[in-house]
Amino acid sequence: MAYSDLGDVEGLLAQWDISSSTKPSSTQVQAIRQGVDDTIDGVLAGLGLTVPVTEPERFVGLLRSCSKYGTAAQVLKSMFPEERPPGAESAWKFWADEYRSIIAGLKSGGLVPHDATYSLAKPLPSTELTRNPDEVEDLGDRSELGTIMDKVF
Repeated sequence: MAYSDLGDVEGLLAQWDISSSTKPSSTQVQAIRQGVDDTIDGVLAGLGLTVPVTEPERFVGLLRSCSKYGTAAQVLKSMFPEERPPGAESAWKFWADEYRSIIAGLKSGGLVPHDATYSLAKPLPSTELTRNPDEVEDLGDRSELGTIMDKVF
């Protein structure tokens, strides 16, 4: 699943055309966008989330913004690697900063909503309290610390 599409990116780069004959071409922009989406999914998968993210919708909207900002920054950088027409460098930096800000928030977990879907492949850390919030877990004659200590020694 793509978080953004060519139209989203074109909307950010309205001053510069993207077509089959531009550099980068619309096909190349799609490949750049896919790379940005893969980076987003890699960050989220590292946090244990199921990817691609399909809900909640407000989170998908944030990922759409991240995808189009990162793609726009890379497209502008490839369009103008050395020459800087008026506005190109500031536009590139603006979209790159927006993208980096969202990625940093995702990596820290601060932008991940509590109702995001987590993969069972990577369970989140738990304690006796998080496993059993309404009752005391029966540990028998062993405690978690005792079990850990048995493994260490």
